[in-house]
Amino acid sequence: MWDVTAHPHRRSAFTLVEVLVCLGVISVVIGLMLPALGGAKRSAEQTRSAAIARGTLAAMHQYAAEHKDIHPIGGPRVNDAMLDYWRPLVEAGIFASYRDADPDGVQKYGGRLRFTMSGALAHPPEFMVPGATRHIEVAMSAPIRLGDVLFPSLKGAAYQWLHVSGDRHDMWSYGHGKPASPIAFSDGSVRHHACTDFRLEHDFFEHWVGHPVLSTWRGCRGRDETYTGN
Repeated sequence: MWDVTAHPHRRSAFTLVEVLVCLGVISVVIGLMLPALGGAKRSAEQTRSAAIARGTLAAMHQYAAEHKDIHPIGGPRVNDAMLDYWRPLVEAGIFASYRDADPDGVQKYGGRLRFTMSGALAHPPEFMVPGATRHIEVAMSAPIRLGDVLFPSLKGAAYQWLHVSGDRHDMWSYGHGKPASPIAFSDGSVRHHACTDFRLEHDFFEHWVGHPVLSTWRGCRGRDETYTGN
C-alpha cells in the first residue's frame, strides 16, 4: 500500500513568509471592510431612530383623533408636557408603558427616553413671540389641536433630543459638531437635521423660545425652515 505520509515531497505546514503574507492580506481586507461596516451600522441606527420618531408622531396623532384633535399634554407645565408626552398615551392605552416610547433607549441607556414632543404643541402661540415669552419651567401648557399647526410639512412635532454614546450625552442643540436627529414633522414626514441646519426667524432665543422644533417662534403657527430651500 502506498504510504502518503512517507512521500518525500509532501509539505506539512506553511512557511513563515506564507503566514505573514496571509496575515497581511487579511489585515488589508479588514481595513477595507471596517468603513463600510461602520457606515452600514450608522445607516441602520438612523433608520431605526427615524422609525421611532415616526411611531412617536403616529401615537400622538392617534391620541389626538380620540381626544378632540388635541395633542397629548403630559403635565401642567410645558417642560413636563414635552418630556412626559407619553403619560397620556399610556393612560389612553396607546402605549403599554413608557418603554414603548423609546424601546432602544430604555434598553440600552438606563431607561432614558431620547425622544420628545415639541413644546410648540403644548403652549399657546401668542406666548411664543418676542416680549411675551415665559420661562419653560413656569410656562403653563395648553391644548393645541392638530388643525392649529398652520404649516404641518415645516413644523417639527417630535424628535430625538438626546444622543448617547458611551458616557457622552449630546443634546440636540446649537453648537459645532452636534449630531443630526430624526425629526417627525406634523405632516408625517421624517427628515434628519442638525439643529444648525435651521434658519431662525429671530437671531436670538428669549427664555426657552426660538429654538428650532423644540420651541419654534410663533409656536404651532410657526415654521422650522432649513437653509436648503424650505
